[in-house]
Amino acid sequence: MSNICLIILFTLLNVSVKAQVLDKDNLLNREEKNSTLRRRLEPRLSNKYYRGRYLVYDCIDRHYVCVNLPSFYNCRETRVKEIENKEVLLSCAPLKLFKTQKECFDANYKLIHRVTNKAFCVNRIF
Repeated sequence: MSNICLIILFTLLNVSVKAQVLDKDNLLNREEKNSTLRRRLEPRLSNKYYRGRYLVYDCIDRHYVCVNLPSFYNCRETRVKEIENKEVLLSCAPLKLFKTQKECFDANYKLIHRVTNKAFCVNRIF
């Protein structure tokens, strides 16, 4: 009798573990699909950036741009790596988060019509 109980217990445990693995796989597939769908539907500004409410200065192409959160984080991570590698010229500068895209666009418009110092493109820490 105890052997039968153990077999039933292991079978139920095995089924439970398989169900949890399948749920996790479905969740990952759903997140992957959402990410792919987001990339297809979000407006692209260029090969580098998607439109959003985060202001970034692209030091290579020399322009301000309002980007989404992943583009902002990519810029920030790249900048940190460049500073760690002691590079003199940095590729971009993550500047500011705005409440809306319109606010970011307005700030971008004001900045492109004003001569500003781009010292944030130079690594001063060696």
